[in-house]
Amino acid sequence: MRPLAPVTVVCVYTSGPYPYTADYVVRLQRMAQRGLRGRMARFVCLTDRPAELPGIETIVVASLAGVTPRNGEGYWQKVRLFDPALGLQGRVLYLDLDTLVVGDLWPVVDYPDATRPATLALTEDALVLASSLSDIDRFGRRLVRRFNSSVMVWDAGTHADLWHRWSPAETARLSTDQDWIGEQAPDAVGMPLAWFPRISELVRDERFAQVGAPFPAVAKVVLTKKPKNAICVERWPWFAPLWGAA
Repeated sequence: MRPLAPVTVVCVYTSGPYPYTADYVVRLQRMAQRGLRGRMARFVCLTDRPAELPGIETIVVASLAGVTPRNGEGYWQKVRLFDPALGLQGRVLYLDLDTLVVGDLWPVVDYPDATRPATLALTEDALVLASSLSDIDRFGRRLVRRFNSSVMVWDAGTHADLWHRWSPAETARLSTDQDWIGEQAPDAVGMPLAWFPRISELVRDERFAQVGAPFPAVAKVVLTKKPKNAICVERWPWFAPLWGAA
């Protein structure tokens, strides 16, 4: 088995029409440390608001306001993660701010196998098999139904072409960053959907909604797309200690 590579966990916290606060970043750092069993080498946040994040290592990036569609000012920043100039090292694990770490993150870091991890792996797209769905979003932009970029892992320095080939013009052609990655990275692989359940699906079970347990045994990261984490805390008291508990 290869020696444990240093793991850099990254997130994106930028201006835009999002309900996130700096607290989301702080809590994500705690969850990542817990999920990696204390073996996280570095936690970095790409942001255009570094003053809001004292105590967090930041890489300052320019706002994409006026460069991309307003709803994409945050998620198109993810393409920057593949820029070698950022100086990321080792194995890089990206997590969206609206996630809840509930399991061991090492299977994600090493996917599919610790002896030969994929150079780029992403959450599978839950809609990829729904062939009856349109491949065009409501704005007329193309959807590439391969991945969900809520959770990504790759070797630092690889797939630099995802950044170098990208231009803001792509945001008028493609729906999101995950469509760009799906189109431009044919060798990227998807990680099991069962590892990344959505909170909206879990709480359909009334018992789960009331007590928050048990999470599926295979779950690694819960995607809290709707509702977002702060709203989850208000609705389900059990959510709070899991979301960034020390």
